[in-house]
Amino acid sequence: MGDVTRLTELSVGSGFDLLLDLGCFHSIPDTGRDAYVRGATEVASPGAMMLLFCAVRGDKPQRIGPRGVAPGEVAQRFASGWDLVAEDAGRPMLGCFSAWYRLWRRQPARVRQTP
Repeated sequence: MGDVTRLTELSVGSGFDLLLDLGCFHSIPDTGRDAYVRGATEVASPGAMMLLFCAVRGDKPQRIGPRGVAPGEVAQRFASGWDLVAEDAGRPMLGCFSAWYRLWRRQPARVRQTP
């Protein structure tokens, strides 16, 4: 067990080609979400795929269940190292919308060396 906002401190390894999140990210308080993204980025290999399932906030606050993500939040938070490949609507969950996100970990930019 461990804190997913501190992945690199948990010695989970690195170089993962597939990351799967079935509802963790949308339960993390907003203040910890960027740390989660940094950790996921660090443990993922370049070219890795991430499958992310989230409740999506609507106009009304949730009474039960996770807080969810705001529309557009996944693309915005993961923008520094990931490309959002797909966003597919999921089935309603606890009275709110849900979505599956597929993200691709970008390759680091290559530095061109002059001879």
